[in-house]
Amino acid sequence: MASIIIGILLLLHHRTSASTIDSSKRVHGFCKQLDIPVFATASSAIYNIPRVDNDIEATAWAIYDATRNTPHGVQNIIKNTTTSGTFNIHAQLCVPKCSKKEDILQIATHGVHYDSRYWDSEYKPEKHSYVDAALKAGYSILTYDRLGVGQSDKPDAYTVTQAPLEQEILRQLTLMARNGTLYSFAGEARPVDTVFKTLAKPTKVIHLGHSFGSFVTSAFIANYGLLSDGAIITGYLLTEYLASAGSTSFSVEYAATGCPSFDRPSGYVVCQKSGIQNIFFGGGIPKPRSHQNCSTMAMTSSNQSRLGSSRQPSGS
Repeated sequence: MASIIIGILLLLHHRTSASTIDSSKRVHGFCKQLDIPVFATASSAIYNIPRVDNDIEATAWAIYDATRNTPHGVQNIIKNTTTSGTFNIHAQLCVPKCSKKEDILQIATHGVHYDSRYWDSEYKPEKHSYVDAALKAGYSILTYDRLGVGQSDKPDAYTVTQAPLEQEILRQLTLMARNGTLYSFAGEARPVDTVFKTLAKPTKVIHLGHSFGSFVTSAFIANYGLLSDGAIITGYLLTEYLASAGSTSFSVEYAATGCPSFDRPSGYVVCQKSGIQNIFFGGGIPKPRSHQNCSTMAMTSSNQSRLGSSRQPSGS
């Protein structure tokens, strides 16, 4: 059974900035796209896991990962390391038009396969967009692409894009929200919008996760509970059946040569259409909207392997 990844991570003070990509007005609020350089340092490791450089190796990795006797803990660590750097994290900050609860910020962490856009569906948003629902209820919300996904940076899949670093990035975004720098960045990003220019820092921060995002959020709450005023955990239940579907259910292929292909380095895999059906729709495609043959998002082999790791950094 996979367990929550727990780490004690190091906070380093740093100077960051934000740049805008888009700004939009909603029925119930305003949204702005941001690229946020986030400096983070976290424990990491070199794992004894298969490399993925083609479709055959992608399938082999999925079978390896899903096999019950495959080690997913400290036993498959070759060397403990530390990862440190500044990573571009793509995000969207949305605030309600008028609300007594606008000082409450939700930070949403998405799961594997998709990026943060599934929090804000363009298909019948009045029914399917969580962002629109949050704005309608009067809450501010930050959604972001996890490291290695969407418009965020795509570093080495084996040694960098690992769950402890993702947890640290979530912590840094939370600290930025709490100390006001996140809202300051949004206010300074061009084109300047008076709505974001006059925002006061949130008084409460609620953490929201889905699927793998709930793993990251749960680990964050376990380690840094004082930084959160509450959590919403979805698509995740800590039972004997946790992650029992296995990596093979995703029908993965190598992202760089997939259909369509993606500009990703070694170790990045992507779901085929059948994987989307298996994992998200129980084998069927909802009508009237169909899906592309391949997913537009990639997940990394090392990050998936760490779902089963409860390793704490050496010396902790």
